[in-house]
Amino acid sequence: KDDSSVNEVAHTIDQNIVEAETETVKTNSKKYFKSKTEIKKKIDNNIEKSEIVETEFGFHIIQLQERKGNTIKARHILIIPEITDADRELAKHKLDSLRVLLASDSIKFEDAVKKHSLKQLQSYSNNGRLKNPNTGNNYFDTKDLDPDTYFAIDKLKENELSKVIEMKDPKGEKMFRLLKLYSRSKPHKANLKQDYDKIAFFAKESKKSNYFNTWLDERMKKTYISVDTLYYDCDGLRNWMKGSN
Repeated sequence: KDDSSVNEVAHTIDQNIVEAETETVKTNSKKYFKSKTEIKKKIDNNIEKSEIVETEFGFHIIQLQERKGNTIKARHILIIPEITDADRELAKHKLDSLRVLLASDSIKFEDAVKKHSLKQLQSYSNNGRLKNPNTGNNYFDTKDLDPDTYFAIDKLKENELSKVIEMKDPKGEKMFRLLKLYSRSKPHKANLKQDYDKIAFFAKESKKSNYFNTWLDERMKKTYISVDTLYYDCDGLRNWMKGSN
């Protein structure tokens, strides 16, 4: 199974002695490889290389060096393309052209997301809809919006599109996006029909807080707590001193 054996088997293949894809090759009455495919992989300097792979970091060629079960050892060559001002201007014009198609109903917003948006964005798998990290739903209070987003949609009517907006990704690189306002609610008293998700969120948080405070009160009764005399007049620690043994 050393390199000389690999070369010997390779020579055998070149002479077309092995014809069947699944036929076993024998050398000195020992089985070394199970198929032509496996032999060819060994011949190529015992190396498997990927095709060119594009990721958010650039373009890679990846080399598999070793595999043990579900664990692999690999290395890669990465080329990061230089993004010029001309490239950014081209992207902006392309998005502006897409806005024209969306405004004329020539393409659905959801289809445009799947075709043109970045796959690594959370909104990509949600048909372009932004998710509020505070509540987990698709609705935002104005205070939850960053200033750029707020002013971009402030004057929009329902189902209208914003102009092309410049933004920056977490790495500080310039990007461009379109925003669509799906709905807007006027100031009103909270009700289950319009504010169910928000009411459910606050009810859940209130229940968690009450449960934690109850647990904390019980633990304080069973736990020795020492408070420095310097802090005896601190109102925030009175319950801790009262509930401790």
